Amino acid sequence: NNAGLENIGFGLYHTGVELWGKEISFGHSKKFASGVFSVNPGDAHKFIPNIRFKKSFELAVIQTSVFSVDNLLNQLAHKFTADKYHILYCNCNHFSEELCLALSG
Repeated sequence: NNAGLENIGFGLYHTGVELWGKEISFGHSKKFASGVFSVNPGDAHKFIPNIRFKKSFELAVIQTSVFSVDNLLNQLAHKFTADKYHILYCNCNHFSEELCLALSG
């Protein structure tokens, strides 16, 4: 919850990347080895409690196959495992950035 933090120009924000109607993101999980997960857009709160959807930005249209994206996500799932999650050094923002960079070539 960012109550009051926005007023001083600070906040903790969840990010994910929407691909083909699914939000792909990363978070800590005690139930799964990989912290990478897929939910309906805006539904990350079902996987990570205490977050809420704020806004969405369209970045680009990608020209790649579902197969290529699945391979990329598999590689990232091995790198972004649940036990590596750290609120400052390995979080959903790091995952989203790496995914977007890989997708944009």
